[in-house]
Amino acid sequence: MDFTLTDEQQAARDLAREIAEGEIKPVAHQLDERKEFPSAILKTVREAGLLHVTFPEEYGGAGLGILEWVLAIEQFAWGCPGVATAIAINSLTGDAIIVAGTEEQKATWLGRMAAGEYGAYALTEPAAGSDVANIQTRARETPDGYALSGSKIWISNATVASFFVVFAKTDPEAGRKGISAFVVERDAPGVTVGN
Repeated sequence: MDFTLTDEQQAARDLAREIAEGEIKPVAHQLDERKEFPSAILKTVREAGLLHVTFPEEYGGAGLGILEWVLAIEQFAWGCPGVATAIAINSLTGDAIIVAGTEEQKATWLGRMAAGEYGAYALTEPAAGSDVANIQTRARETPDGYALSGSKIWISNATVASFFVVFAKTDPEAGRKGISAFVVERDAPGVTVGN
């Protein structure tokens, strides 16, 4: 097997390392002390084309593979694991839309992320951490769409997200097969975001 990185993979890794050395590592301690979201760093990462590495190009991403993403995240984490997590969660939110969204949903939500908005991945609940099949959030179909009810915890990027990919049970009797994902706007009626 050949484990040599391609020129594109090396370029992604090296650019991420440069950002980690110059932008992340020097301020990591202050960000932690202030409990501050690294907005300026994520803007730099976005402008460098490394915030949405796996998003298809037609939706504002780099159109690269998972290995390029891992190589970049590894370098960001060298600079600060917290900053790397903020970057990774944003990608995870988009990945859910890439996997399960319609073309219109991809264009809308990934386009908004590419333009600078953040998303958050809302799965974890007080009684369902690693046991996803035990989530209690419910989605009930209404004439206007779906009504969701429930609570989520430990949702990284929630304080800055414009929208959330929220997992809820549409068919509680079906276990994990009865779970669906919904994109929910931050300012939708009934949505509250804690600290």
